[in-house]
Amino acid sequence: MDYSNERGLRKYFDEVVNKEAMDKIQKLEKDLKEMHKIELDAVKKELNKEKNIVLEAKKKIIYQKHQKEFNEVKRELSLELVKRRQELLDELVSEIDKKIKKYLLSKDYENKVMEVINKYKDNVLTIEINSKDPIIKKLDEKLVKKNDEIIGGVSLLLKNDSVVIDATLNSKMEEARQWFYNNAKLFIDEE
Repeated sequence: MDYSNERGLRKYFDEVVNKEAMDKIQKLEKDLKEMHKIELDAVKKELNKEKNIVLEAKKKIIYQKHQKEFNEVKRELSLELVKRRQELLDELVSEIDKKIKKYLLSKDYENKVMEVINKYKDNVLTIEINSKDPIIKKLDEKLVKKNDEIIGGVSLLLKNDSVVIDATLNSKMEEARQWFYNNAKLFIDEE
């Protein structure tokens, strides 16, 4: 190129300036792309963060709703179980009552009660028995103490050491009731 004349010099400067301008434009475009990518990543990160916050809040709401429904179902089942347990218990008590009334009139009952009384005969201070018990007629009136809370059987108070021999159906029923509640598994386990 000829740099001696104005035209050649101008052409030279135009090329150098254009080349410099193109290099700067390319660098600016590259910087803009990088800045665009950085900003886009920051926006995506912020959106993901907000999305996670919203999802956690919705998850918590769903969990609370589920927990509330679960507790309501559990409460209803517990109430139904209590109701059913009471029905079964009422049926059981009714059936036991019938059997006890029949048993109190049996010879087997009389033999067992008399066996207990005869075992401690010489040491008996008082014999507690229901006033309607058929065996009361066979006992010494001086020793008898009437107690209508006794379903059947006798409670003996012995002279020596003031020991009480509880051979009542009440105590047997209480033992059976305790066994029933401990072994019937009519409850809901808490986990």
